[in-house]
Amino acid sequence: MNNSNTAVQPIEVMDSMQQQSAKWTEAPMAEHTDVEESTEKKTASVLELFRQYASLSDLLRYGGALSVAVAMAVFLMEGAQSLTDIQRFLSMLGFTGLLTAAGFIMTLLLKEQRGSRVFIALALLSVPVNFTVFGALLYSFVPLDGIAGQYPQFAKWSAAGWADVSLAISAGLAVLVPVVWAGYTVLARSERRWLSAALLLGSVSLVIPVRQELVVAVIALLVAAASGWMIHRYSKESLVMKTGEGRFAKSLLFVAPLIIIARSMFLYQAGGALLLMLSVGIYFAVRQLLISRNQGNWFTAAATLFAFVITFGISASAFEITENLIRNEYAVVFATCVFLAISADLARVSPNKKLANSLGVFGVLLSACLLAALALFEGGSTLTLLCVGVLVVAAIIGYMLQYPSVSVICVAALAAISVTYIENIWSMAVGTGWWGIAALGVIAIIAGSVVDRAGTVVKTVEA
Repeated sequence: MNNSNTAVQPIEVMDSMQQQSAKWTEAPMAEHTDVEESTEKKTASVLELFRQYASLSDLLRYGGALSVAVAMAVFLMEGAQSLTDIQRFLSMLGFTGLLTAAGFIMTLLLKEQRGSRVFIALALLSVPVNFTVFGALLYSFVPLDGIAGQYPQFAKWSAAGWADVSLAISAGLAVLVPVVWAGYTVLARSERRWLSAALLLGSVSLVIPVRQELVVAVIALLVAAASGWMIHRYSKESLVMKTGEGRFAKSLLFVAPLIIIARSMFLYQAGGALLLMLSVGIYFAVRQLLISRNQGNWFTAAATLFAFVITFGISASAFEITENLIRNEYAVVFATCVFLAISADLARVSPNKKLANSLGVFGVLLSACLLAALALFEGGSTLTLLCVGVLVVAAIIGYMLQYPSVSVICVAALAAISVTYIENIWSMAVGTGWWGIAALGVIAIIAGSVVDRAGTVVKTVEA
């Protein structure tokens, strides 16, 4: 028995060694196979993603659409030099009609919807371009302001007389109205009525023969506000307007005010009114983008930071407009109020609350320092009262909205102003009688409550 066991043991040991050696040999091969399979899966997923979002047909469509859009922009500046201006306008109308016809031909003959919608979208985009050209023709013939002589020669369009103007009006209505109706029928059939009316009425603003900065800024603001109101009223419950075609259809309504502002900024010297309209428009576009997001990420952080930077542009434009109407110091106070109001709105709508609140506190700190500096160094009882009033309102709003840091900053600025003017304030209170002294006491009590409340909230947050 012992000999048999002894004979068997070496055989068993050799078998186990061979099995272990086989495992050691197969393990690297298995790992190598897993790596290859993982690499193939990643490559396949990347290729699938590329095919999904950037296929050859899509690249051709996007490139073609971009090329046509650039051609429209070049046409506004150059056109076909061998033709007269009215012939150039008619050629652009014909091009718009051809784009619409191409869209329907692709649908009927090729049974291809995506390319057809691209042609229809470009045709709708060319509608404000045609109105812009007609506006230039009309302005050269009957300008309602005195700056027609400043119009650059390379962008000048001219009509020979009322015959040219009448021909342009007739041809424009005959082509553009059906194009708008047919285009919105394809992109957003259920909403085509108000969309067509809004696009045509907004584009009519491009025809008004006025180029004065303030008038142009007001027209652009009214058109943008009316378009936003119509979108809010009619597309809120519409499922069509939530699609890609619907969003494009809505965005077309803001092309006219953008062209109005860009035309004045490019052809003339831009002033505060135009910069204000442009800054406000950009801010509200970014604001709408932030509202559509549900959670904070790097994109919302970048958008929030960009909107905060735009807030400085809005405030600077507001200052430039009001400084011609009131004293510079009062214009600074007004611009600061605008800055605080927009910063508070941004902190309310941004999904990236941490960054938005930090930017808001930074903005309040800058504003409080500026107001305190105005009150301390510029002097004047009226200016000081204005600065104090803004700081008091900001402190109360910060307290009501539970932003203790805002209240603390504003109270600190008020304290700095009060220390400097303590003697004057006491003299004014004594001179007014008992109710002035009582008013000082009430203000002191409220300030103490704000400080206590802010401190309590800060301690609670830290705990």
